[in-house]
Amino acid sequence: MKRKICFLMIFVLLMTLFPAFGLADTAKSQETQVYLNGIKINTGDVSPFIENGRTMVPVRLFSENLGADVKWDDAAQTVTIQGQDVSVKLTIGKNEAVVNGKNKILDVAPVVLSGRTIVPLRFIVEAFGADVKWDDAAFKAVVTWNVKIKDSTGNNVTVPAGLNRIVVLNTDAAEALRILQIPDDFIVGVSDTVQTDPYIGLNNKQNIGKWQTPTIEKIMSVKPQAVITYGR
Repeated sequence: MKRKICFLMIFVLLMTLFPAFGLADTAKSQETQVYLNGIKINTGDVSPFIENGRTMVPVRLFSENLGADVKWDDAAQTVTIQGQDVSVKLTIGKNEAVVNGKNKILDVAPVVLSGRTIVPLRFIVEAFGADVKWDDAAFKAVVTWNVKIKDSTGNNVTVPAGLNRIVVLNTDAAEALRILQIPDDFIVGVSDTVQTDPYIGLNNKQNIGKWQTPTIEKIMSVKPQAVITYGR
């Protein structure tokens, strides 16, 4: 009788442990995603991952999607992320950062992985005054990053920071973006009147129709954050 009870207890224990192991393996293998203002961010050849409960991302995320200036000092093994009024300096392997000249403690130290500098997402985002929330069900970090500017009428408006999904309706607008050194990857749609010869990178963009009468459905299909045009 005692042997039967003992066997039953072991069986119940194993049944409770195996599902836990399964869940742990699933969480570990699940892809970590980062969304900025509703748009999924492509982090390139190194995917985001979780380290000690913190989302770690390539530092290029901030330069390519938010216009920050990123500088690497190989001798000192430091990376500096410079915004308009925020400077964040991190050292590889150290749990301490310098934000606008003040020392701050990091939960997770930056690392170099596959030749890429990897930094803690939440620390950088919050240092720049943005908000980040973790969606456990979808296994993704959701970043909300807005800035206040004046529109053409002089009114203060709040717009998403780091516009990286732009529709261009005419060549003048494309030229303006090129002068501002906006990467071609940020342009997701063009009208059929945009002269793409000078802008080879625009040849494979979604055609959204004529610039004076664009197709709204095609524009919305590329989920733009801004539609830019110019008229005399």
